[in-house]
Amino acid sequence: MNSRTGVRLRAAGIAALCALALAACNDKSDDPKADADPTSAATSDATSAPSEASSSTTSATTDDGSDGTAGESGVEVLDHGSGDQQVLALHLTEGARATTSIEMTMTMSSKGLDLPTIPLTMTMSSEVLEVGDDRSTVRATYDSVEVGDGVAPDLRASLEPEFAILKGIAITFDYAPSGTLLDTRVALPDDAPPSAQQLVDQISNSLSGVGMTFPSEPVGVGASWRSESTVGSVAVNIDQTTTYTLEEFDGENYRVSIEGSGEVQPGSTGAATVTAGSVTTTGEIEGSLDQVVPLHGTTRASTDMVIEASGQKVRTTTDIDMTITTTEN
Repeated sequence: MNSRTGVRLRAAGIAALCALALAACNDKSDDPKADADPTSAATSDATSAPSEASSSTTSATTDDGSDGTAGESGVEVLDHGSGDQQVLALHLTEGARATTSIEMTMTMSSKGLDLPTIPLTMTMSSEVLEVGDDRSTVRATYDSVEVGDGVAPDLRASLEPEFAILKGIAITFDYAPSGTLLDTRVALPDDAPPSAQQLVDQISNSLSGVGMTFPSEPVGVGASWRSESTVGSVAVNIDQTTTYTLEEFDGENYRVSIEGSGEVQPGSTGAATVTAGSVTTTGEIEGSLDQVVPLHGTTRASTDMVIEASGQKVRTTTDIDMTITTTEN
């Protein structure tokens, strides 16, 4: 394989993996059906029958004796936990601003390709535009996406123009109080190239999963819930199952551990075609109910993908370590 083809394969693979890394943590289904106001369930029986929107979910017996059926927020409670229990519902403040930094380090390996470790840092600023009973609107703006030190010049030259498209672009998200994503809107300049829309769609769909989706039923410390969804990212889909455990909760601040697995369905990213793949995810997220994005989080997404580009097909394994830090402005 010649060096030029290698560069194209690396650039295409890395662009896909950036979005897949975020999507691997995403429990938000493409179907936005969710209860608009989970706080109304606070006084209801935790084992009440599911709503019509979730009636097709398969039931299963869980450790605490509940039927395991997915609730109206689209997640299946496996264990309601112990001690004081409450519905975990967001209560955002209109006008609140925050800055989020997402640091990713991708360690890639593939037979026949020199794939170095790729460090990336993405910075976003956000503002809560509107808060309502059934939804809140948050605008996030890409401040920068930087390729870190130690990347070969030819690969850097391929990656930086792609990521530079994102700077200054704003995305508006609508969230239910449960954290469920209801809608996404992207504003692009009139003179933006077609590649900008594609890249923004890829990354914004993935970023929608950086936040948490909570169950609509009251839960306490030790509770666990599971989500099964199909996540769209970089023109391919991931059939994803994610399990969350509430490790700590003081009524406002939470710490949640994450375990997930998924199958990457075949699809084309434009520059490359993903013919097969799988993803596993572990991590821990700390946050507050007054913030959509976690205050701190660390995750590892391990991917195994077969990527085809420029007439070449390679199997690539990747460990993607991600750290999220949010500060209020």
